[in-house]
Amino acid sequence: MTIWRDWLTEDVVNRMGLNERQRVALAFVQQHGRVTNRDVKTKGGITDRTALRDFDDLVAKGVLERVGKTGRSAYYVLRQETRHKPDKPDI
Repeated sequence: MTIWRDWLTEDVVNRMGLNERQRVALAFVQQHGRVTNRDVKTKGGITDRTALRDFDDLVAKGVLERVGKTGRSAYYVLRQETRHKPDKPDI
């Protein structure tokens, strides 16, 4: 059995340097379990191109994972495994 915890703490998100649109998309996927291009376009009033750039950046940073091919069937979910290593505690 694997227990998954939310590794995307506010501190981790702040260090990633996400823009406001990416933060909105991240909050949406945390609340709903997945997010689509249409979801962020509707909420933010942005173009397809801008939404795709934001998603590509979130995928490259290891935050989201794309499910499905591009187009209407594609959506994004939080990555269960991260490439980011937590900071070591000060001892």
